[in-house]
Amino acid sequence: MPGWRNGIREGLKILCPQGLVGPSPTPGTMNAADIKIPRDVKAYSEDGRPAIGELYAAYLELGNSPGFVVEKIYDRIYSEPEKTLPVIAVKTLEAGKSIWVISGIHGEEPAGPVAIARNIKIFIELAKKGIPLIVLPLCNPAGYARNWRYLFDKKNYDKGRSIGDSDHLIPDEKNSSMPHLPEPSNHDSEIFTEWIVKTASVYPPLIVIDLHEDDPETILDPTESLRFPHSTYVYSHGELGAGDPIAKEIVKILKKNNHKLAPDGAETRFGEKIVGGIISGAKDYSVDHLLSSREIFYKGKKIAGPSAKSVVVVETLTEGPGMSFENRIKTHGEILDSLERFWGMAGGQAIKP
Repeated sequence: MPGWRNGIREGLKILCPQGLVGPSPTPGTMNAADIKIPRDVKAYSEDGRPAIGELYAAYLELGNSPGFVVEKIYDRIYSEPEKTLPVIAVKTLEAGKSIWVISGIHGEEPAGPVAIARNIKIFIELAKKGIPLIVLPLCNPAGYARNWRYLFDKKNYDKGRSIGDSDHLIPDEKNSSMPHLPEPSNHDSEIFTEWIVKTASVYPPLIVIDLHEDDPETILDPTESLRFPHSTYVYSHGELGAGDPIAKEIVKILKKNNHKLAPDGAETRFGEKIVGGIISGAKDYSVDHLLSSREIFYKGKKIAGPSAKSVVVVETLTEGPGMSFENRIKTHGEILDSLERFWGMAGGQAIKP
């Protein structure tokens, strides 16, 4: 089986005849000033979320900071005629083992994208300390503007498609000789996950924190007869599973901010069991599953995967006692403020003093 970087390098000969995409410059890298945001975006605001232009202004400020660069992954159509919003990444010029922060996969979950916008100084300080970073602050900008969970549907759990769908790259749980699905579930996820795979070969993820939220009526007992409203959990996709100390620390942050944990043995709507506030071993074929995978399929070949050590998906509650929008943003902000500590817990080494 080809090695992770060698396998990607071979695949990139098709995509990038000039050779492997490096940390700086890359074909998609842009000056922050060159990324244009439409002025007339009519965004959902009933929950108090900021205008989307305010978020982009903060993200581009981070991208303009010393040691950072902005990369436009692609333009996402959000209205007719074809008005678009860019899906961007902000990354350090320093590559190597990295912290990845992902947010805004689901447009109905605004606290993470807002927390990133309010806390760009955290990332600037991490970069000064030589910690490589990948920040994907708003992966579904059209969903944020519309308050839609999915790319093409507001909230159909059975049919909804996400930008992070990685079924075509991850080995099937029952037959690992083939991917879970032969083709990407949608064009957006095809572009996005292609970028993820290429970038992870240059910025191998050590830690991945994906900021999500959840509605309060999704936790059931195993018989689906009893709901546990106003309770939450995190996913731990990394190699340490439920024993991941970073996942446990994030659970502590949730509890500190009055997020009631789901009881042991409760399950999500997808049948995932919760123990100690943590779901481990989930086979959801998400981008988080992809980044934790030891093996993936790439250009028809099975190669070593990104194999991130710690991959934690945070789920703050969107409703419930004390669950104001500001409290949710604060909770995500405290998690971001813990990134340097998490880096040390995972054994991360700075690139420079």
